[in-house]
Amino acid sequence: MPPTNQYFVRGVIPPDCTYERPDLNDPAMAGWDAQIIAGMPWTVSQRYGEDWFLNTRALCLMVPSVVAREDLCFVINPNHPDFSRIIWEPLAKPVTWDRRLFRTPPPAVPASP
Repeated sequence: MPPTNQYFVRGVIPPDCTYERPDLNDPAMAGWDAQIIAGMPWTVSQRYGEDWFLNTRALCLMVPSVVAREDLCFVINPNHPDFSRIIWEPLAKPVTWDRRLFRTPPPAVPASP
């Protein structure tokens, strides 16, 4: 069952706050969008994000959208000193969830021997 009573919130980030955008053409970023391979839980993007988060290099990390690569998503680090400067504005628009996100998955089918 989708959550109820949830509304959108807008975060207004002061213009002098720091942003970081990974250089996806850097050889060190090769495979940043690779799917997780069994036995290899840490991808390039996960390591990059973890380092950005732990070292609080910038308030915002700008990353490509998985759905639309030309769009950017902003990840905000709540541990960054400027986090408290964000102004949060509740909006009167309720969140409409896609019910498919809350379906119980069907049981796994065992592999044939």
